[in-house]
Amino acid sequence: MMRNWMKWLPACLALVAWPAQAEPPAKSPAQELSAGLTNISYISSYSRTPQIFAAEVAYHRALGAEGFLSRVWVGGGLRGHLPTVLRPMPLEVYVQARVTARFGIWEAAAGPEFGVSGMATLYPLLGDNDVGQIEQKLLGPAYFGFGAAPLRFHLGPVLLSALEFNFGSSLPPLGSATSVRLTLIRLGVNL
Repeated sequence: MMRNWMKWLPACLALVAWPAQAEPPAKSPAQELSAGLTNISYISSYSRTPQIFAAEVAYHRALGAEGFLSRVWVGGGLRGHLPTVLRPMPLEVYVQARVTARFGIWEAAAGPEFGVSGMATLYPLLGDNDVGQIEQKLLGPAYFGFGAAPLRFHLGPVLLSALEFNFGSSLPPLGSATSVRLTLIRLGVNL
């Protein structure tokens, strides 16, 4: 009887060891969903926008699960505020690419942003001047900028960020107005 059991021992051990030798499941790239409050303004030589406070929602995903690609994030979002007479479509849609650097709970991020905005309306600084009106006609809805988030912190799966900034230029023509975005606070969660 002992011999029959010994005969099946190698087969039983092989069945037990087989799952241990299998490759671990691939780790999926990290994802992040966040919401924040952003101050948006456009500034040109003779005109500027009043301060606009917009609510923002964003989604980002790491390009990889490990290595350098786990630090490269791509995503996009939507910013908006209540419609006004001068801004009937006060929305902004954007895409971003960011490289992050993490040390403990601190994780800084920086990278380019491209978007289309319905908030690009200039107001003359010197009263009703013709130059301000010409600048407004040159100002397109698209913009390209570069942003950084130096005060980003991860507390477990929760993201807390403050004073993220983005400086850019309206397109076309490049340089017709400078766009400035300052995200005052952002709260997010890793999915």
